[in-house]
Amino acid sequence: MATANRCRIIWSKDVGLTTVVGFEGDLDAVELLFTSLLVQASAAMVPFLAARQQAVDDAVDEMFGDTLRRGRSVRATDAEDWASGRAAADLASLHNHAPVRQ
Repeated sequence: MATANRCRIIWSKDVGLTTVVGFEGDLDAVELLFTSLLVQASAAMVPFLAARQQAVDDAVDEMFGDTLRRGRSVRATDAEDWASGRAAADLASLHNHAPVRQ
């Protein structure tokens, strides 16, 4: 995918990181293709993963029956913390690659 778009990939296996080097337009194409494949793979895995989750839930129900109580999910209830988190998200940069100079 990267090579087809005139980019190079550097795989850092020890830290599980891949770096893609190329020109901005080519990097955008690689990112778009990667995201598309990620979405397709995730969608294809959902029925499989849902079935596994159901199997685990069934096993827990069989092993423990009605003795378990389900916990509540964590949610933001403090407006100030919510605003701080939102501000941090708004400042996050998802495209932090430096352009290649000609």
